[in-house]
Amino acid sequence: MDRALGADSRVLWLGATPLAATEITIYENADATVNGPTLGCLAAEEPLDVTPPSAPTLAATKSGTTGIQLTWSAATDDFYVYSYGVYRDGVRIRNVGPNTLSFIDGVVPPGLHTYTVDAADSASPGLRGDAQGQPWGNRSTPSNPINVNMADT
Repeated sequence: MDRALGADSRVLWLGATPLAATEITIYENADATVNGPTLGCLAAEEPLDVTPPSAPTLAATKSGTTGIQLTWSAATDDFYVYSYGVYRDGVRIRNVGPNTLSFIDGVVPPGLHTYTVDAADSASPGLRGDAQGQPWGNRSTPSNPINVNMADT
């Protein structure tokens, strides 16, 4: 009982959605300390990564009779570019790593299609995701759209 009454109490509340970092609370209770970090701790809180990466620039060429090869410029970010999302007609068809700057869509259906690419930064480490396995976090605006018309064969 004496130990419990004389000991420090520490509480760390991450909130209902810990990854959002909107409700972080640190509370320490000792003789000389109230709300806030331990006395003597002068380290500043690390800022959250809230800036999305720059948008890549996209180019496309035909690959065989039914494929399209997409290539794009590397995005930049204030922390780290984690991945790129490749979209056909507004639907993500592939996620690729940060060092991959091209993708071949091997069997493109006939008709007119629009391709874009976006970049995700390190606020989306790939260990989390929505029901479709898409990473959360900061995403760039989409690249320039590329329209491709695949003729009926």
